[in-house]
Amino acid sequence: MPAVKIPAQRSGWLGFDLSDLLDAIGEHPEFVWQVVDARFGFDDEAVSDTWQAVAYDSRMASGVDIKWEQMEQLATAGGQIVGGTFTAFDGHDAMVQLVAFGSSHWVVWARRSRVLERVRTAFTGVEDYDVRVPHR
Repeated sequence: MPAVKIPAQRSGWLGFDLSDLLDAIGEHPEFVWQVVDARFGFDDEAVSDTWQAVAYDSRMASGVDIKWEQMEQLATAGGQIVGGTFTAFDGHDAMVQLVAFGSSHWVVWARRSRVLERVRTAFTGVEDYDVRVPHR
């Protein structure tokens, strides 16, 4: 399935974060987000018990579900998403998937082509990428 790969936007570092990605894909409060294998880079003082629990629970086979509001809170918490897969579901249908690959790139898959177009417009050097359709 079509997806896009967003490379680092700055020399030597990623140059964007989860909040930039959420802005690019647009608001989706109707979806439940499944988080799998999340790794966060927070200062010890900044990390909350909530994000430690999400990171821990995301390592279970089924991951952990969070709501859009929690995605927004994570985006503004001041840390870096080092790795992980964030898949938005509408019922059992995957609608959007964001996958972090450290400080090298993110991959975005979306069922709706206009979401990918928004991502292409928001970032430079975006490349077409092919992924499998996410599922639960």
